[in-house]
Amino acid sequence: MKKLYLIILMSLYMCNCKADCQVDTVNKYTYSIGSAVRELYGRIIYTYNANGLETKKLEQDWLSSNSSWLNNSLTISTYNGTGIIINKLHQTWVVGVWQNVDQYITTVNLSGQVTQGVFQTWSTNTASWVNASQTINTYNSSNLKIQYVYQSWNSSTSTWKNIFNYAYAYNATDSLSTLTSQNWDATGNVWVNNNKTDYTYDAAGNRTQNLSQSWNTSSSLWVNSDKNDFAYNANAQKTLFVRQIWDIAAAGWVNQSKYEYSYSVGLEIQYLTYTWNATSNVWLNTTKTDKSYDGARNLFLQVSQQWINNTWRNYSKSDLTYNASNQMLENASQGWDTISIAWVNSNKINYSYNANGCLQIINTYNNWNQATASYDVRNEFEYFNTYLTTAISEIVPTSDFIIYPNPASSIVFIEQVISSDANKFQLNILNLMGVKVYSFTSDQMLSVNNFNNGIYFVSITRNNKTSIQKLIVQH
Repeated sequence: MKKLYLIILMSLYMCNCKADCQVDTVNKYTYSIGSAVRELYGRIIYTYNANGLETKKLEQDWLSSNSSWLNNSLTISTYNGTGIIINKLHQTWVVGVWQNVDQYITTVNLSGQVTQGVFQTWSTNTASWVNASQTINTYNSSNLKIQYVYQSWNSSTSTWKNIFNYAYAYNATDSLSTLTSQNWDATGNVWVNNNKTDYTYDAAGNRTQNLSQSWNTSSSLWVNSDKNDFAYNANAQKTLFVRQIWDIAAAGWVNQSKYEYSYSVGLEIQYLTYTWNATSNVWLNTTKTDKSYDGARNLFLQVSQQWINNTWRNYSKSDLTYNASNQMLENASQGWDTISIAWVNSNKINYSYNANGCLQIINTYNNWNQATASYDVRNEFEYFNTYLTTAISEIVPTSDFIIYPNPASSIVFIEQVISSDANKFQLNILNLMGVKVYSFTSDQMLSVNNFNNGIYFVSITRNNKTSIQKLIVQH
């Protein structure tokens, strides 16, 4: 599969090229209340290797007293020949010199999978690295993870001590079927069962149930805990999610919450949430969220309401605007004021771009002051880029899935949209060298907090057909 990714990426580089963006520096500003003058307080400087992978992240503070920069922290990333991070070192600036803080060292097998990760902290007393914790991953012949073990370092015996582990089992189509967690019993020197979740799928590969159980040490049996059931439409989009908990006394499942999702032309336009009333045995409305999209399938309005006194009451609203290139310009959030019976500003984010379409400035606004009709807190981030001659910008967005926000700084949503069938699909995130850094088999929210700044590719494979979109991570 990796060869397929590399071939796809190479073909992208051979088409007509144009400039793309690599963030070199981010200046950070703040505004005093009531002032329109920005005040510089810090910056981040990024360094990259020849493959476009981030190698250094330098954070500095601005000293207005003497108009100079003061080092704050430094992150140094080291990669192997295939572009996988094998060492991530954090340092802090102390009395004019860099001092080690911690580092994470990984061991990678021939398939590019991390088999061991060791976290160490720096001892200033001995001026040496001290083990803190480690994780050990084991994979089967299909390169699927079958065990994850977490250990802590015992400084008294200078040995690793087991803490907990996860065991993964898969069905015939390589979908996760059982996830079991165990804790280490230091007294008996054995693993003890803790929790287990069994996953069920339909013929199209959609997950239809998660059944969780906890281990009863007295009876040495698994006991039901909670259950999630899912339903999908013909386009493999989730339409129903029901959560139930196990009633030990009644020895049966009891409804707890329910979510219903509606779609139009492959886009989610509404979801409703319910809670179960055990007295009347009926579902009660809780919240409702409606979404609206423009002709380019960009979300431009999201309104949430709460069910109060048998009627829907406004709760929150987000208005989003875009430029002609479908890049987000503003995301403004408001809350409903029950006293004035009107929408009141909550927070907003503004984005601006340069002529090359690269992110240039982000302004964040918080704490709306009704008396002054302005935001009390405003911060600004100014981006300086190097324009790369690559063909990355030539990728035509596929209609198979959507990615937002993009660029992303912390959380990114990757959602499958309308398709011709509902067969099982595979989503992968690749770095610029074509190395897979993350993989999953369903729509999901993904944290990119641990991703280095840079350009990544998100690919979706279904029926041996692969489509690719670009994802930019900018912290």
